[in-house]
Amino acid sequence: MPSNSFLGEDYNYIGAFYNPRDCGGGGPCMNEEGGSIGKNIDGTLNYGNALIYHEPVGTTGGVQKTKGVLGNKYVINTGVECNTETGETVERHIGVNNQPSGNFPILSELVGTGGMPKGLIPGMLSNIERINPIKLLNALTNPETGEDAICRDRTVKEITQASSGANKTTEAKVHMTDRDYKEYTESFENIYSDGNEAPVNNYSSMPDDILMQLYLSTLTITGMYVVLKIMNQ
Repeated sequence: MPSNSFLGEDYNYIGAFYNPRDCGGGGPCMNEEGGSIGKNIDGTLNYGNALIYHEPVGTTGGVQKTKGVLGNKYVINTGVECNTETGETVERHIGVNNQPSGNFPILSELVGTGGMPKGLIPGMLSNIERINPIKLLNALTNPETGEDAICRDRTVKEITQASSGANKTTEAKVHMTDRDYKEYTESFENIYSDGNEAPVNNYSSMPDDILMQLYLSTLTITGMYVVLKIMNQ
C-alpha cells in the first residue's frame, strides 16, 4: 500500500538480522556450549561480513533473514493532483528506493569499477549520499507539461518489512508519470540477480586499494567484537 507520509516507511535494520542465539528458521544458533565452537566462529564471521557485504540471493546459512540487498522500495502518495489520459483527476505517486546502490563518490574512486559493497555500513553511506529532495519537490510543483504530465494507471511492486524483520514483496495500484514509473521500475530489474556480487566471506574479492582493504577489514573486526560482546552479556 502506498505511503501517505513524506517521511516514508521505516526499516528496522537490526530486526533484519537473526539474533546470535536464534536457531530456528536459519539463525546462527550461537551459544556457550563446548560443542558449538564451530557455529560460534561461523556466526561471528558472518556478522562481521554483513557489515560490508550483503548475503546473495540463493545462498544458505548466514545471518540475514532475507537474502539479497537490505532496505525497502515503495511508492508515496504526494497528494498532488494530476490528470489521466481521459482527463480524470487523480493523485500522483512517486517511487522511493532505499536499497543501497553501491555508489558513494569519494570511496567509489578508491574501489574502482563495480562500486562499493552493499552491506550494512556501505549501504548507509550510499543512502546518505543519495538523499535528494529535488524529486519530491518536482512532484509537488508538478512542472511537467503535455504528455510528460499525464499520470497513468500502474501496478508496481513494493518491498517492505514484515513484523518478523524479513522483507516482503507486494503489489500496489498507483498513478505515476512515465518518467517516475521508469525510474522506479528500473530499480527492480536486477533485484533477484547477484551476478557480480562478492561471495560471502570471500576477502579475495576486496578492492586492490590498500587503504580500502584496511577500511573494510577494520569494519569487519569491529563487527566481530560487537557480536562477541553481545554473546557474553
